[in-house]
Amino acid sequence: MSSLKRLEDINIVIVEDLSIKILAKDKDIEFEVPKSIIEDFEIMDKNNLFYIFKKFFENNPMEKFIIISPSTKFLSYEISLPKIKKEDISSMVYYELESLLPVDIDNYKIRYDYVESDNEYLVEARLVEKKILKDYIEIFERLNKNLLGIFSIRDIFKLKDDENIIFFGLSNICILKSHRVKMMYVNEFKDLLEDLGLEYYSLLNILDGKYYEIDDGIKLKVKERSEIILYEKTILVANTLDEGSVTFFGSGLFDITKKYISEFVDISAKRFGISIRDINLNEKFNFIDKKKKKNRGIWYFLCVFLLFNSFLYFYLNRTLAFREGEIALLDEEQEGLQRQIEDLNIEKLKEDNAILLERQRKETAIKEKIKNNKNFEYLFLKLESMESDDFLFTSYDYRNGILYISGVTKSKETLEDIVNKIDYESKIINSTIEKDLLNFKIEVKFGEQR
Repeated sequence: MSSLKRLEDINIVIVEDLSIKILAKDKDIEFEVPKSIIEDFEIMDKNNLFYIFKKFFENNPMEKFIIISPSTKFLSYEISLPKIKKEDISSMVYYELESLLPVDIDNYKIRYDYVESDNEYLVEARLVEKKILKDYIEIFERLNKNLLGIFSIRDIFKLKDDENIIFFGLSNICILKSHRVKMMYVNEFKDLLEDLGLEYYSLLNILDGKYYEIDDGIKLKVKERSEIILYEKTILVANTLDEGSVTFFGSGLFDITKKYISEFVDISAKRFGISIRDINLNEKFNFIDKKKKKNRGIWYFLCVFLLFNSFLYFYLNRTLAFREGEIALLDEEQEGLQRQIEDLNIEKLKEDNAILLERQRKETAIKEKIKNNKNFEYLFLKLESMESDDFLFTSYDYRNGILYISGVTKSKETLEDIVNKIDYESKIINSTIEKDLLNFKIEVKFGEQR
């Protein structure tokens, strides 16, 4: 399935909101990302992320990379096409997706694969915004690193029928099975860190019980709220697993998470963590374009070679001068960023003091978030129990008290019945018909029950 056969020479980069983990040949390395830089794979501060990678590579020389993401920004659709010429499939996929999506399809990069049946092609398509891809490509180009691929996490495993693979991140939850995939983005941990003025490593040290110079009251708040969030996420995952084996990986697997998993996941064949050996890339869904090989005759090559050498001296002089200026500019930017970071550390201390003084005011907001999380868990389990041959939920995206549910159904009446059974304020925000199936998206606002 993968044309990248020598993965032992390639480093796998798993990008999350608060941390980045690199699976290398002989070791796994994780480093922190400040909470304002990445949101569900979309880069919010490209320069800052560039300097984080640059600092990391100063002590960890690596060259070839593949990025994988658990993000809900990667859209997935299944399409049935009539038998047409194979060279026309690409344009037909574009046309079908254009009619399905309520956005400008030209802003998205498309990848697809298909299987041929008696009377049609069954197409599986992936889409992601070009701007998101462009930011990662530009960062690795500035770093002079070779970025060979960008994949959704759903396209990096070859699953057996009885196999479950769970990405258990702080913001993203991905439930991968051979016949079904669910992708969720729930950002309670980012809200928690924002409320308390902390970053990922502070959370990691507190939950792992390591010594950390921070107020005991804040430590207690972190532990109490984290245990609630992790308990709810574990219950949510446990209720969706099939019989067989299950593998967990991701940044949310603290000791307390593993304890909950051992209690509530009733599957004996459990393991934690993955390695490069577990990865089987589907190259059809690689969002990095392959460089086309150019075949030239020997005489043409010699002419180009001679022409190149005639200008080599002038080119090198100009390039070296340009690089020296660029390096000087980068050094200035790095020094400026370092000064900003030092200043921010002082401001961070002031913010911590302000947060302690505002505890009472924030209690109400914290309780409301916990209540919304419990409402989300209740609704998720209720909807999962409702699924039948007439309809199927394909993804859940929960952000700041609002849940977006996507799925397919056979009739508008069934869709309206689903909305009426939801206990909270809800509405249909998108619906399109494709091959007698209704693709829908529902918005649910948690609050007072109706």
